[in-house]
Amino acid sequence: MRDARRRYADGLQLARDSEAICGLPVDFLPTTRSLDTREPPPPAAAAPYKFVFIGRWHRNKGIDLLLDALTLLADADWECIAEVAIYGGGPLQRTVYAKAQSLLDAQRPLTIGGFIPKAMAERAIVNADWVLIPSRIESIPVIFSDAMKLGRPVIAMPVGDLPRLMQNVSCGILASEPTDKALAEAVKRALHSAANEFSIGIDAQARRFDLATIAADITREAFIGE
Repeated sequence: MRDARRRYADGLQLARDSEAICGLPVDFLPTTRSLDTREPPPPAAAAPYKFVFIGRWHRNKGIDLLLDALTLLADADWECIAEVAIYGGGPLQRTVYAKAQSLLDAQRPLTIGGFIPKAMAERAIVNADWVLIPSRIESIPVIFSDAMKLGRPVIAMPVGDLPRLMQNVSCGILASEPTDKALAEAVKRALHSAANEFSIGIDAQARRFDLATIAADITREAFIGE
């Protein structure tokens, strides 16, 4: 890093840690990807809302916390929920299906699906009003930037870089701590919020994670004066 003319890190905390190691400035360079969806419709302005989780069914990703949080919601809360869609797969598959079955037996509007390709993931996000990020451990998940670029607020745990991203720019609801109870409370807050009220913050984050803008910035920084 000390021999490099430009130094980048794809996380905010990682950039600070890298600066501490090399003693030189390290810029934040987000990991992101191009999306095919153009001009997605806005989320609903009021409940009943649709929620979506897309990710690996692993303890780090908090899928078990999400399902436990859903069991903590009261009947009145579920009246404000049109659907909770969960897509993915992984080592917690048996746990996911067992917990999901309890919710289905209670006639909750839950959809469980496997891994889905990028195009289907985009459609699932656009079909939802809120994107769920219940991770125990995280930096900046790609699903966050996908949600921003598709105009959807997130409900996230306060882990990794997510607090800094969401406290500086209002683009969703942050749980108070990474627990099922706190996540349930965050979902309840969302049910009584307007999902489209976060549009200004979401637009700002979408620009920050725009692939073309990032590529142009790198090109300018890499070749200026060459």
